[in-house]
Amino acid sequence: MPSLLKEMRQSGGMTLEELGEKVARSKQYMWGLENGKIRLSFSTAATLAAVFNKTPDIFLSDVTNLNLPKQNG
Repeated sequence: MPSLLKEMRQSGGMTLEELGEKVARSKQYMWGLENGKIRLSFSTAATLAAVFNKTPDIFLSDVTNLNLPKQNG
């Protein structure tokens, strides 16, 4: 199943390269985010959220969306 970021990017009609340009990241970096190979920082989440006119919590609210390990405590 595609990630939330990928779904949002595609529904916005953007390529990985175009989204990367908007957030000052490479196409390869964006691919890594979409595929769970790179951890999403809060600052990048905030920048991505601004691109989609959302709040950062859309990317941070569910760790399964990001393929991150769940934290204890």
